[in-house]
Amino acid sequence: NRREVVKGLGSGGGKDAVPGRHTGRNVSRDRWSGLHGPGGMATEVRPTRHGTIMRAQRYVDGGYTPYETLLERFDDVDVVHRSTRVVQAPLSTCMEPWCAWENVYKFLPQLVDVEPMSEDGKIRRLRLMYRFASTPTIELLASAIYVGTDPKEQLKDILQQEGEGTSAGKRNAEVRWRSVEGFPQAGCVKFTERGRIGNERESELPIPQTETVVELEFTYRMPQVLVEFLGRQPIQLDVEKIVQGVMDGYVELCLKKTNAGQT
Repeated sequence: NRREVVKGLGSGGGKDAVPGRHTGRNVSRDRWSGLHGPGGMATEVRPTRHGTIMRAQRYVDGGYTPYETLLERFDDVDVVHRSTRVVQAPLSTCMEPWCAWENVYKFLPQLVDVEPMSEDGKIRRLRLMYRFASTPTIELLASAIYVGTDPKEQLKDILQQEGEGTSAGKRNAEVRWRSVEGFPQAGCVKFTERGRIGNERESELPIPQTETVVELEFTYRMPQVLVEFLGRQPIQLDVEKIVQGVMDGYVELCLKKTNAGQT
């Protein structure tokens, strides 16, 4: 299998990847434009008593293409996106948002529903909505699982070290996941704590801050319908903007948590 790596194009917003309205009239391919289902897009998030995280739905003119109409047909090329950020926050603050999908939805607007699919809760069904330009919105379903060391267990140990003051200030951690069913996708987020920055003796910095390097790698395969009608490159560039926008939102969330903890 080939791998196509898309290098960072700089910061860009992903908020417009799933707009609120579309009719599909700009799509010249009648076979695709006839696949619309009943409309629904994210407007707010609410937890249910079964642990499901779901964004409230509102009607979208023209609807979307349901996942089942994709017939599990995906491209044979692994597309890889990478993004790195340096966050002025400790390792625990940077890692926490990635330790549960119920946290990821806070900075991934395309994620509209998270539902437990196994008794132990380790497998989650992710429901995402993706739209390129004026084409119909596509629903993507993926049953995903964290792989390697449980991120929540890692976070627990890190918080304990910080609480006991035994942290050396230069630590590493990572969160990995992959699909076990549905939309083929996988990811890895690596965290490298650079230690304390600033001078403890400077009055304006009584509490030296910690700097953490966060590196995201996201791999996926495109739905074949997108490849056939649009080609790979436009989708790659669009998803790259989304990835950079997601990372911008993630950094903003980390900084808010850090600032709130210092007040």
